[in-house]
Amino acid sequence: GNIPETRAVVALQAPKGDLGAIRLDSIAGTFKAQGLTVAYLPPMPPAENVTGRATFTTHELDVAIDGGTLKGINVTEGKVAITGLDVEDQDAAIDIVLQGPVGDIMEVLDSEPVKAAGFLGTSPANMGGQAAVRARFKFPLLKNLRFAQVRFGAAANVRGASIKQAALHQDLDSGDMTVKVDETHVQADGTMRLGGVPANLSATLYFADPAPYRARYAVTAQVSDADLARFGFPVAPYVTGEIPLSLAFVEAADGTADLQLKADLGQAAMTAEELGWSKPKGTPGTGSMALTLAHGFPVAVREFSLSAGNLTA
Repeated sequence: GNIPETRAVVALQAPKGDLGAIRLDSIAGTFKAQGLTVAYLPPMPPAENVTGRATFTTHELDVAIDGGTLKGINVTEGKVAITGLDVEDQDAAIDIVLQGPVGDIMEVLDSEPVKAAGFLGTSPANMGGQAAVRARFKFPLLKNLRFAQVRFGAAANVRGASIKQAALHQDLDSGDMTVKVDETHVQADGTMRLGGVPANLSATLYFADPAPYRARYAVTAQVSDADLARFGFPVAPYVTGEIPLSLAFVEAADGTADLQLKADLGQAAMTAEELGWSKPKGTPGTGSMALTLAHGFPVAVREFSLSAGNLTA
């Protein structure tokens, strides 16, 4: 890159006028930079075409980034502070704002040493949408930097998010979400569609140990019997119509999980010809179920309740 302008004030000391013993007392200055390539946290992709302004002293270098790119993502602003220039060990603190495609941003965050996208169980190439992200990193400037020595966090506003084959063999799309990431977990909250069904989602996923659990999801949606059939849960002809659902799912580190389902059956028609029983649409009804799963497969039904019309189970 280019540094077209530099200004500095240097203070020197010569004890008792001895020029042979002259030493640096202090230095302070500023410079402007254009077209820089900045390797901020190797081996993560470097920032390119960086423009900005910097101030420096004997102790610290502070850079204000005005713009740049990161694997095609726009770097709209940022700050870099490198402290300890006058001692043996230095530390870096980086605050950067990115805007661009979700897949490209997640590809950057999935680079070593952060690897923050692997928890999704899919490739960043399968993700779409646009995001504005503020990311912060703090770490010592060491040649052999370990992930445990990196402190990082990110907060993002995501619009039009999509993930191919996100769950139940269905695509997620139309996601408008807020996402927060740190060294241990990611938290996502917002709205989306799964297989064309609108839903509200709150999700927490841990990717570092120790963790209280691996994943926790809370979902509310209104589905039809046709939607459930596409998701692999055919309920017709026993249940037909619209069904508001709530789902709570918590997965432990050992692969076991707790799944709780609650359904409002008031707008659904229900029939059980074997029992000579039916419930018309509009008659109140509720159902709930609690399951234990192991590695994605049900192993026990802990609770089941159904109240619909004159039927209670």
